[in-house]
Amino acid sequence: MSPCAPGAAVAQNVRRLRAALLGACLAALAVGASPARAAGLDCPEVGPGGVPALTLGDRQIARMTSGNAVDLGDEIGGLVAKLKDQVPPPSDDMIGDMLIAAYCPVVAGKTGVAPAEKWRLMRQFERALYRRIGAAQLPQGSAIIADVPLPPAVFETLRRQAETAGHPPAAFMAGILTKAAGQ
Repeated sequence: MSPCAPGAAVAQNVRRLRAALLGACLAALAVGASPARAAGLDCPEVGPGGVPALTLGDRQIARMTSGNAVDLGDEIGGLVAKLKDQVPPPSDDMIGDMLIAAYCPVVAGKTGVAPAEKWRLMRQFERALYRRIGAAQLPQGSAIIADVPLPPAVFETLRRQAETAGHPPAAFMAGILTKAAGQ
């Protein structure tokens, strides 16, 4: 066996690797022409071969790009609850995929918004989404998390009252809101 044979094999492998990388780069450029990618977001595909389309809440999705974290969380909580009530209910992973796939193109299509702001909106959405999905793991119909902005002094007062009553702050505040709603 010639001592040059291993070097020739290495050179051939390098040529194959370069060709594969070139092909991958060209494929990425071809796919990169989509509107969502042009906006700097890589949105999931919806439909056959991709994420199932969201069949409810399309108007809610469009309203969720205001940037208001409290309203965003409440809207997401409502959509997660509706999806969980479907028969059969989609898995938590599928709910996350469906809502991200519905929200991403709306954010990507926002005009006059910098790419960094679009990414901020997506991260904010994802945080709120997975928080709500976690809350949805409670038995169906048991609770919806509602974020309510409070001044620090009010929160501290409620926290102290909860401690005095021997309850966690969230349970104490839920009791106050439930009573205020007449239930």
